Amino acid sequence: MDPRTWVDQLYTYGPYAVLALFVFYVAPRQLAAYRTKGGDRAQQALSGAIALGCWAVVFLMVFYVFRYWPPRTVYLGSLGTHPAEAQFFPLSEHLYVSSRPAGGAGAANRLRWDYVVVTDTGALASGETYAFTYQWGPREQEYADFALPATLLNKRRLDLTPDPEHRGKLLFREEGEGAALKPFPPIATAAATARPRVEGGLLIRTAYAQAPPKVDKAVLLEWLASPNANLRAQGRAQLRLLSVEELRALLATAGLAGTAREQIEAELKRRK
Repeated sequence: MDPRTWVDQLYTYGPYAVLALFVFYVAPRQLAAYRTKGGDRAQQALSGAIALGCWAVVFLMVFYVFRYWPPRTVYLGSLGTHPAEAQFFPLSEHLYVSSRPAGGAGAANRLRWDYVVVTDTGALASGETYAFTYQWGPREQEYADFALPATLLNKRRLDLTPDPEHRGKLLFREEGEGAALKPFPPIATAAATARPRVEGGLLIRTAYAQAPPKVDKAVLLEWLASPNANLRAQGRAQLRLLSVEELRALLATAGLAGTAREQIEAELKRRK
């Protein structure tokens, strides 16, 4: 580490840069200066005080990093290889997806989709879920919402794959050598008072707990009626933040677009 660039390192790495600077450079040099024989007693005492202060900074930074700057944890996985028209949209704050051309024979016009969950809290809380939309075709009705449960992410890498026999369905492999593929369940009801339940071996609880704050009603209806599949997905995430009464009030909106009406009615059906 070059101590002359510590300002840039602090900007990039935060308190880790300060800790490394003092542990590997400042504190050892001051300690070596204190141990050097010679000089008057006042200078020796000053060197000792500086060395003690440097090591005090080290311990304070260790506490600060542990308390306020925990190491970032990353969970990686795959959403499978899909035709080029298929798309995935993350609906949770810490979930990110990316695509790249699939390699190998017979993979023309196909994309491999991967996801990553990034958290600064260490292990994920058992009740957390990370939601996403799978849009497998160009039509507005060709979508399904899913959620990655923290209970599985904490145990192992979770890779999904498309069901070759049913468009719009995803499969996952249970833990264990040679385990069979099982259906990955779509998102469960988002009723605010619903208790977590086990479905298909996955813990699914109140969905979209990490969805963004509620948006204005007019904006929400625009999202739900948008030709952009990503905006419609974000709109459905917002619907799960609303109460049944609020959903019914949306249905009563004058001039409500048919696409928006279908999605609101689908959310109401999930609450029953």
